Amino acid sequence: MTRDITERVAAEEALKTREAHLRSILETVPDAMIVIDEQARIQFFSAAAEQLFGYKDHEVTGENIRILMPALYREQHDDYMHRYLTRGESRIIGIGRVVVGQSKDGATFLIELAVGEM
Repeated sequence: MTRDITERVAAEEALKTREAHLRSILETVPDAMIVIDEQARIQFFSAAAEQLFGYKDHEVTGENIRILMPALYREQHDDYMHRYLTRGESRIIGIGRVVVGQSKDGATFLIELAVGEM
């Protein structure tokens, strides 16, 4: 039995090319860009985010986004995520606001947060 996988190979190559293109765009955005999944685990951490928070990409990829928040706000974030995932209730998507971030060394600072949904 022989199968022609030319189309599949071409589709995989096109996907890799698009991913590389997207990564290059995200890496050069001057603002910190962080992408999380449904469980709030960091999937992408831009170079600007590395500078702002003091972590390298490999240190935070797969970690919960709470790692970038002071303890006071960590539980609130879990509640926000739970409410959004179970009820579709969003209080921040599409609305910019100022929040407190925490760097690797424990320093806290104000950041302007903008959340989008993908």
